[in-house]
Amino acid sequence: MNNTNKRLDELESRFSHQDHLIEELNGVIIAQQQQLDQQANELTQLRWLLRHGETPIRHQAEEAPPPHY
Repeated sequence: MNNTNKRLDELESRFSHQDHLIEELNGVIIAQQQQLDQQANELTQLRWLLRHGETPIRHQAEEAPPPHY
């Protein structure tokens, strides 16, 4: 194999590896965006509850007793 073919094979290998990494990173970004969307929705719900005088925290009477009681 001549030098040009070796260089071409090396470039193709690097390209393939980088393409795979880009796909993995894209998956991570998608998962992070989904988490951000969920957190934004939860924050919106909490703000609504607080604006309307409701609390997301239950009263002690509504809580089940801890398992050691």
